Amino acid sequence: METSRRNSSVSSISAIRTTDVRKHVILAPCTFIRIIYNENQQLLLNSYSSCRRLLDHMKSIAGIHPDEIIDLIDHDGKLKQLSTHLDDYATQFLAARSTYYILKVEVDTTTGEKRYTPYFNLDQLDQRLCIVLTNTLNTLNKSLSKPKRISGTMRQYITSQPSTTTSQSKTKRSSNRK
Repeated sequence: METSRRNSSVSSISAIRTTDVRKHVILAPCTFIRIIYNENQQLLLNSYSSCRRLLDHMKSIAGIHPDEIIDLIDHDGKLKQLSTHLDDYATQFLAARSTYYILKVEVDTTTGEKRYTPYFNLDQLDQRLCIVLTNTLNTLNKSLSKPKRISGTMRQYITSQPSTTTSQSKTKRSSNRK
């Protein structure tokens, strides 16, 4: 009779313990993403975290200096701009089971313009994906290749400077014609 009481008390205690443990487990959606970097190295990450934590973790694993700015681009060429949403959850910007590629962001301190460089090998991707990502990077960096419009005060300084190379070339042409 005592053994049956012990067994029932043990089973009831173990039932209470398992229910207590189940109460403390937080069930959250697992949203894993695949990151491509360096020479076709892959990283599987859970994006259910803040963008700051996700980017910092990617930097430490990929061997990128913590002070550098990085961002992600998807296979459609859409820039995710996680570095502008550091306190938000990354799941708001990244789709589960998707592949993303690391880009380094270089910010010009004088003009504030951003230049994006891939932190992965474009040659190891399939041709269609390589074309899409190359075109996207070219359009993102297009603002740097445009000539800057010169302001009025700078234009005065540039036009007032004498040009010696044009006068020398004119004299050479006239001497060759004779």
